[in-house]
Amino acid sequence: MQINHFLENSAEKFPDKKAVWYTGKWMTFGELDTAANKLANFMIKIGTKKEDRIAVLIENSFDYVISYFAILKVGGIVVALNTDTTSGALAPRIQKIVADVFSPAKLYIMYGATEASARLSYLHPDRLSKKWGSIGKAIPNVELYIADENGKRMPANTDPDAL
Repeated sequence: MQINHFLENSAEKFPDKKAVWYTGKWMTFGELDTAANKLANFMIKIGTKKEDRIAVLIENSFDYVISYFAILKVGGIVVALNTDTTSGALAPRIQKIVADVFSPAKLYIMYGATEASARLSYLHPDRLSKKWGSIGKAIPNVELYIADENGKRMPANTDPDAL
């Protein structure tokens, strides 16, 4: 039995039972399975295939567990990266190393706003070598923009370092 089937069976039998605890909150088996299915479907939509290696650089959180199960659901191979060795966004230097190590596998860069949010953007592997360090584009139904320290929307192409 594959690991993701344990989640699916538990979600079917005990959808309201507490499954994962993080920062004082619980996620049920049903919520976890629903979120993992949603991410798995998105991964399939953007071209993820069985046996693709998917690197995960997310702190221990709901998002990590959701991502882990979503990757298994699509038949991917989870490659967990240590968040203690990086700060902030995945540095372009590390992106290049990971892309080289896993070549010809495709590397998708995905970002969220916080440890408790869904993924908000992704950078397609075909664009990676031209956009090292980019957060990519918004996933469907998400709008991204640069804001100043007061939350005011800034014009397109604003240099965030100039704020």
